Amino acid sequence: MEDQGTKKKRARSRAQLSYQQKYLVVKWIEQREAEGLSLTRSDISKYVEEQFEITVSPAFVTQLRKSSSQIKDYVLVSSEEGRSRKKARKSSVEELNSALSTWLEKKESQRATITEEVIVTKAREFAVGLSLPPRFNFGRSWISNFKKMRGMRSAQLHGEAGSANIEGINKAQQKLPILLSGTDLRDIYNMDETALWYRRLPTSSIMKRKRKGCKLSKERITLSIFASSDGHDVFAQVIGTSKRPRSFGRSFDPDRDLGIQYFSNKSAWMTSVLFNKVMQRFNGRMRHEGRVVWLLLDNCSAHGIPIGAKPCCWMDAFEGFTMSAVKAIFLPPNTTAVLQPLDQGVIQAFKAHYRRQHVRWMIQELDKDHEKSAENLKVDLRSALFWVRDALKEVRGSTTRNCFRKSAVLPPANTAEIRALDERDRAKSSIALKAAVDEMVAAFESLGLGGRESITEMLEEKLTSIDAEDESASGEEIPATVETSGLATRTESSDEGEPEPEPVMTLAEAKTASTKLHSFVLENVLRLAPGAEEQMYGLMKSIQGMVECEGHRQAAIGEFFGAVDDSHK
Repeated sequence: MEDQGTKKKRARSRAQLSYQQKYLVVKWIEQREAEGLSLTRSDISKYVEEQFEITVSPAFVTQLRKSSSQIKDYVLVSSEEGRSRKKARKSSVEELNSALSTWLEKKESQRATITEEVIVTKAREFAVGLSLPPRFNFGRSWISNFKKMRGMRSAQLHGEAGSANIEGINKAQQKLPILLSGTDLRDIYNMDETALWYRRLPTSSIMKRKRKGCKLSKERITLSIFASSDGHDVFAQVIGTSKRPRSFGRSFDPDRDLGIQYFSNKSAWMTSVLFNKVMQRFNGRMRHEGRVVWLLLDNCSAHGIPIGAKPCCWMDAFEGFTMSAVKAIFLPPNTTAVLQPLDQGVIQAFKAHYRRQHVRWMIQELDKDHEKSAENLKVDLRSALFWVRDALKEVRGSTTRNCFRKSAVLPPANTAEIRALDERDRAKSSIALKAAVDEMVAAFESLGLGGRESITEMLEEKLTSIDAEDESASGEEIPATVETSGLATRTESSDEGEPEPEPVMTLAEAKTASTKLHSFVLENVLRLAPGAEEQMYGLMKSIQGMVECEGHRQAAIGEFFGAVDDSHK
């Protein structure tokens, strides 16, 4: 029989060094070699046996020296304290995944770009010295499972806020509210330029069959958009490439007809010369209105000091200039993605409204000629400027105000005023909605289509037929009453019971109801007097716009029509 010493020695020989122990051995080797000593494999094996009571082979020592950099990287990344990692506590695959996850978290905090190739390459480095399964493969299945288990996915990086100057942002958000204190909301403006590819069609669409995309139009104009912090004054000035485009003809004047001043240069970009003209125009308008306003600007190289303006430094922190009616402030570098109100959503909302009009025009043109193709349709610049004007009008005042509030550059008093304005707008929209309904009822009565009772019956009949078609198509049971639509003025009840209260209509239901009522009017257009269709369409648009007011809570539509007398039935 073997004695106890032999068993113990064999047990030790089967043990393996942890990564922390390997790290200590590597550090000891580096220290000795730094002292000018030449170490042999037997010297290193003897040191390991004395320190850890583990016998290692010369081949192990050779592999240890080759992978010394990977060992140090692994231990330092896995834990600042270099936790002991023994084979008994984790499988080699788990150990690899854990170290790789820690490394990825560190790289993300450093804003590194990570790809699957980077992950696989680093995993192969960490795998050196690990006893991975014989058939282990860093293939598609492994990388897919690794990302899934750790909630990782590929995503597009949007905006520029990640590169923002944090120190400049904090300074601006502390000092600008002090500088702007005591100023009315209507007298605080922001101006920013944005490019508009006015002929470019959207790159996404609802389709049954997958189809290939088309070449995108590169015809561009630049817009200088001005917006006041109260949201009541939003306008733009346009820069194009042609001095006078053909579509303008002889009589069209954008400034006179649309209130949009048109400039031109070869590149259609803002330049210092055009910036001077833009600022002179804006200063003249404010002077004509008898106002002195603040204007927030980014530090674009084209934004210089206009002719006749006086350079200044506000609060020893912000450069700028003063004109007779304008006091301009240049925001700190690399802060506009956070501080500039127009970048917080106003420009995005404007472009969404513009694209909506572009798509409507495209559909109308394709309906006129079924042989045309969408990519061959080219809108002229004159029409595009009309869409720019309308899109700016459709940007809600609440959107502009909330973007100013989000940028955190306004004084606390102005921020509180913005909240009060939003509450007032909600109350006004409720009153205006009731007035619009009364106007619609009067229009129905003047056209001989009945009053409130007739409108309610038409809605019930129309929605019942639509809901019946939807229910039959989905195989669901059709409700016995129209109560589920939220438009019934009364519900049937037993002789002894009381009528159930009217359900409260939600925003989505109100919007759907107004759309369906407009469809009913179109179907019965022959019964209406000339011009009635346009009148009803305007009323529907008015109701729909007010119902869509953000945060507005509408009561049941039956309250606007009033109680319907059912005694004659």
